[in-house]
Order: sequence, then structure tokens, then C-alpha cells
Amino acid sequence: MTELSKSNMPHGSKKYLLFLMMLMMLTNSNLEMGKWLYKGSRIIITTRNGRLQSFHDQPCKEFRIMPLDDSESLQLFSWHAFRQSQPSEYYLQDSKNIVRYCGGLPLALEVIGFSLSVRTGDSWKRAIREPEALDGGKIHEILRVSYDSLQDDRDKNLFLDIACFFIGEDRTFVERIVESCDFYRNVGIQELIDKNLISIDKDNKLAMHQLFRKMGWEIVRQESPENHGERSRIWCHGDSFKILRKKTGSRSIKSFILDWEQVNIASKCLVDLNTDAFESMSNLKLIHLNNLRLKGGYENFPKGLVWLCWHHVPWDHIPVDFYLEDLIVLDLCNSSLRHVWHGIRCFPGLKILNLSRCHGLVRTPDFSELLCLEILMLEECTNLAEVHKSIGNLQNLSFSSFKDCINLKRLPVEMCKLTSLQTLILSGCSKLDSEIPNHLEKMKFLGVIRADGPLMSQFQKWASRMWSWLMRNRTLSTKRSFDCLPSSLVNLSLANCNIRDDMMPNNLSSLPCLEHLDLSGNPFEHLPESIGGLKRLDTLMLQGCTSLLSLPSLPSSLERLLISNFGPLLGPLDIYMFGRQEPDKLQCLFKLEHLLNFDLEMIYNVGLQISESMRITQDNTNFDAMTTQGKTTIQVFQDGGISNIYLPVHEIPDWFCHATGTCHACYCVPSSSSFDIFGFNICVVYTCSDLRGNFESSCGAKIRIEAKGQILEYSPEIFGVPEANEYMLWLSHWTLSYKLEAGDSVACSIILPACFQVKKFGIHLVSPHQNSADKEGYSIQYLPLA
Repeated sequence: MTELSKSNMPHGSKKYLLFLMMLMMLTNSNLEMGKWLYKGSRIIITTRNGRLQSFHDQPCKEFRIMPLDDSESLQLFSWHAFRQSQPSEYYLQDSKNIVRYCGGLPLALEVIGFSLSVRTGDSWKRAIREPEALDGGKIHEILRVSYDSLQDDRDKNLFLDIACFFIGEDRTFVERIVESCDFYRNVGIQELIDKNLISIDKDNKLAMHQLFRKMGWEIVRQESPENHGERSRIWCHGDSFKILRKKTGSRSIKSFILDWEQVNIASKCLVDLNTDAFESMSNLKLIHLNNLRLKGGYENFPKGLVWLCWHHVPWDHIPVDFYLEDLIVLDLCNSSLRHVWHGIRCFPGLKILNLSRCHGLVRTPDFSELLCLEILMLEECTNLAEVHKSIGNLQNLSFSSFKDCINLKRLPVEMCKLTSLQTLILSGCSKLDSEIPNHLEKMKFLGVIRADGPLMSQFQKWASRMWSWLMRNRTLSTKRSFDCLPSSLVNLSLANCNIRDDMMPNNLSSLPCLEHLDLSGNPFEHLPESIGGLKRLDTLMLQGCTSLLSLPSLPSSLERLLISNFGPLLGPLDIYMFGRQEPDKLQCLFKLEHLLNFDLEMIYNVGLQISESMRITQDNTNFDAMTTQGKTTIQVFQDGGISNIYLPVHEIPDWFCHATGTCHACYCVPSSSSFDIFGFNICVVYTCSDLRGNFESSCGAKIRIEAKGQILEYSPEIFGVPEANEYMLWLSHWTLSYKLEAGDSVACSIILPACFQVKKFGIHLVSPHQNSADKEGYSIQYLPLA
């Protein structure tokens, strides 16, 4: 790019729009140009570097380019391949396969589409069998610019190891390896994120676009195109098997993966593999094996391993002659281990030990010489009954999980010495008795306790004992406090622990740092009023609390409330609230009333009538016939003068003017109208395509109304979420502060988060003298979904 200076910059009092394309770093001249341009000018920068967050002391607004969706991708590909917006039926399925291969990357869609544009018929179909060969390497060449821009070879090594081995692994897990290895940089992961070479998904897992991953594979393949054993990384199971069978490994190999289940059945029946096949791989650092049986001793096995992941290993215990003193991660999940190791074994650098689902394990090993251990995973060790007291020596241990260790009866009192422990998971430990140490307050950093009880009725005694332990009192008839829990606790999960009202403490003030509280699946009827004093609480989960009758005043810090199958309080709905509220608004937010207790005039304004048998009806439509179970408990949610009702219903009542598949409506009050309009009812039927919680976003549901020169917008803080393959009806009543008269025009629209789909949208104007079923001739025009 031409060096910019004050002399070649535009002058004068005009505002300019300046584009800086593919900027990789900010130079002094870049930083100065903000001073030279006239106030109000705009600078647009395109870059692959995610760290360009400020410009001349002014923050930048970042607009991240997202991959195209399937529809957009197919259209872009089709324009380049066929010179039309959609492929013909003959090419449609193959075109969709190409779109999946490109993963929404416009560059790949354009290049491959153009390459195919000169082919037809069978020649076209043969060519797409190897899409990576269609572009002559152009895509990898362009993508490699970001890889080549990495200044440190250690970052390049990390990128290649992620491409070959660490996709889908937890970021924290990989960072612990990175921090402990001199062949990576501590800031390497963030550097790759900044260069958009990798990303972190919502579950904190490492992710990478498949074309970047294939580029990484190609870089490794080019190290030795003909001889697999001379490459630095072996990630293809077939290649790994051949190297072990022929013993053609070399010092070049640093990372190796082999899943025995992925090897051709005919091939693996012909040969036994021996440990001596690894002897030549003296620089091996990372090894991931699954279901592999090796014959021979381990005295000559590579001695520089930092990551050993061997699932379904057939050992009774780790061989004594296996040198593992450089290990950082030891993962032996799903193995037949019974003793792990005998006596005391030294692992001076080990940070992560994962022995989950080792069903033969009866007792843990002696941890005395694992002084650097930070993560201990012993989940679903169904026969584990004893934890060695040396666990108290692990002063660096921050995470420990005994989830679903159903035969674990006690934990050693020495666990109270774990002053660095931040997370303790005991969910599903159905035989754990009340001898759990009662001095948890000594664990000054303990922030998360998950002690969710199992749902099965035979385990309910344990749940009572667990709660009894937490309350420091085995008599379950009195109220208690949380005094035994550390005041540092941030996350407490006690779902499905059979907690009743007589077990619920009055005072929660001993947990001032609590941010996440999960009490789902418990049979209490009321929450203590003191929950309002948890000033940092942002998440409260009450899913499946079918006996709950009321909610107290909740803290103003609350951002996320999850309620489902709420029984007598809410009936069959799933209710989700997100977004921090002011205290006065929060009081209004949680004003929930049974329909029978609601203002009778408002009931008719909403358009409902109530019969003596509690059947919810309207003059021309019976709501009861449309509900899931024939009748339902109706609750009215009042929010800032707007009343909302949610029903598991798939049809809009026929007295609403509505049209399927629309979310916008414009209408005009006709001149023939003899009534003033003081409000209206809005009715929306919708479904949800993502029940994993992705609807929780800053962009919630919104109703927007334009009338008489005013714009009204409303986003409900409580929202009904339908079950899978079900519908939800949202009925919202608005009372206007002004009257609509003949000739007034009104525009109304509904906006839902991306995971919700509007199926039907209806409007009904309300007059104090008009029968609720009267559909006087309003002129309504519906607009298609945007």
C-alpha cells in the first residue's frame, strides 16, 4: 500500500469516506491520518487482524463478516457456476454438496463455481468428486496469507496441532498444555483468534473453518509428500496404522493419532502391533490412541510425551517401565484400570488427570507426588468407593468432579485443605453420606458447587442427607442457614435434591458472591424472601419446580430466569427472562396473576370469556379445543401496563384478522367506524428451532407500533418458549394513552430472535362499546416476512 502522509491526504472542509483495504498493522501514518481529515469523516478498514480495536485514540466499531448461510451460498455458487440464481434440478443436490464443502466462505464458492462453469453433464459430476482439486490450489494459497503472517514459528506449530488434533477440545484444557510447553507461546491461542485462523464456540471449544483445517493438513503433507513417516504430524488413522505396521516412523513425528475402530477390519486382522514401532519416534510429544492394544514393554517408548490420551487402554495399571515424568495431561478414560499405579508415582508437571468411566476403579491412586495437578476428573467411575486422603496435598487443584460415582460413600476430611479448589461437582453421587466434610468455608476460592440429586426416587434419601450436610444439621424439620458454605461461592447447583419448604433456609446472606443458583426439580412451594438480598445473582433456574406457588421480590441484578413446567403458578409453559431490570420495573415484571383474579373488564378486552368450568372461550373460537391437554391454567403477565398471555396453541382465534407467514401489518381505521379505538390485541403464533438456549441474546422479542406520529416499542421480559415441534401463542393487550379515530393509519410489526419462526400474526382493535367478536371492516394489508 502507498505510504500515506499529510501531503497526499485530502484537504479542505469536506467530509471524506476513506477505505483502507486489508490492513494488517497500524503504522504511524495510519494513526496520524485521523488528525488530517475533516471532522465527521469516516474511515473503513478491512483487516484479518482482530486486534485493530482503536484508531487515533478513538474506538473502532467492529463488524465481523460471518459465513454465508446455505441459501446465500447456493445462490452465490450458482451465479458463478451457471450464470443464474439457482441450479437446475439435475445439478441441485451436487451443488448443495459443494456448498457444504465451502462452509459459507464466499472465496471458495466463487473460485469453485467459476472452475465448474466450463464443464457440463458427466464431466461436471466427475469433477466435484474432488472439490479440493478444482481450484488448482488457489483457495489454499489465499487462505495461507493469514498463516504466513504469523511472526513466530511457535504460533505456526500451535495452528498445525489444533488443525490436526485439538479441534473440539476445551480452550482451557489446551491453554494448560500451551502454557507448559516451550514449543508454544502462552499467547498463541489468542494470536490465532486475532488472525481469524481459529474461533471459540459457545461451549468454549476450539473451532476452525474446514477449509483452514484442510490448508493446515496440506502444509503438513508438503513436508514429505511421499513418505508419511517423515511428516511432523500423523492425523489420518490409515496412515498411522501403516506406520506402526511397517515401523516406518521417524524423529520428525511430533504428534500421532490412531483410533483402532477407524482402521479397516481386514487390515487389522492381519497383524499384531508392538510398542517397538514407537521407538524411532523419539521426538513424539502428543499421542492420542483409542482401543489400541500393543505388545511388548515400554522401556524404549518415547520419553518426551506431554499429552497422553489413551482411551480404552487394556491395562490393569500403568506399566512401571513407562516413563511419563514430562506429562502435562494424562487421559485414560473408559479404561480397565483397577489401581492406576501402585504406591507413589512421581508426575512433577502433571496438570490434568482424567480417569472418567474407568468402571473397574475401586479407589483412587496416591496423589502425593502430583503437586502441580489442577484438574481431576473421576466422572462415572461407578465402582469408585474411596478417595485417597493425599488429595488434600493438591494445593493447585482448582477443579474436581466425581459426577455419577454412584458407589462413592465418603470424601476424606483432608479435602478441606484444598484452598485453591474453585469447582466441586458431586452430582449423582447417590450413596454419598453426611460425613462430607463440614468445613467448606475454609475453601476460600470455592466458587462452584454442583450437588444435583438424581431424579430416581430411591435416591431421595441421599438428597435429604446432602441438604442436611449443607445446613449443618441432620434434623430436617427446622430452618437453617448456608453458613457452612464458603462466602466466595459463585455457582451453586442443587437441582433435583428433594428440597421442601421446611428444608429451605430463611437467610441466604452468607452467600454474598452468589451469581448462579439452580434449584430446578425441587418440590418447595415458596422461595425465601432473603433471595432478594443476593445482590450479584444474575441467573436463577427453577425448571420443573411443579409445586411452586409464588415468587418473592427478586434481586435487581437478575438477568436470567428459567422456569418450565411450573405447575400451579404458570401451568405448562416454559418461561425465560433475560435482561437486567430496575427494581421498580422488576416488581411489575413478576406480577403474575391467575386469570380468574385478573380484572374482569380486561379479560373481555383481551377477547376471552371464562365459563364456570374454567374453560377459556371466545364468542367464535374455543381456546380450550386448541390447547395441548384440553384445558390449561392461564396466567396473565403484567408488564408496564401491557398484559400478556402465553398458550400452547397453534391457531389464532378467527375473530383476529390475520395472515399466515407474515410479521408486518398496515391498517387504516375506516371512515365508517362508529367507535373510538382505545387499544388493540396482538396475537402471534410461533415455533422455536433451537431448544438449547441460543434464544438468549440481546435481541429479544419486540412489538413495534407506529400510530399518530408516535412509535411504540415493547420487549417482554418474560417470554413463552414452545416445546420441540410445538407451537406457542402470544396474546398481548395494549391500552393506548390516546384514541384512534376514523382515518388514522397504524403500522404494526413483530420481531423475534432468529431461533423463533412466526407462523401467524393477527391484530384486533378494541373499543369500549364494541363486542369482542366484531370484526368491523378495517383495511389491513399484510407484508411478507423480511
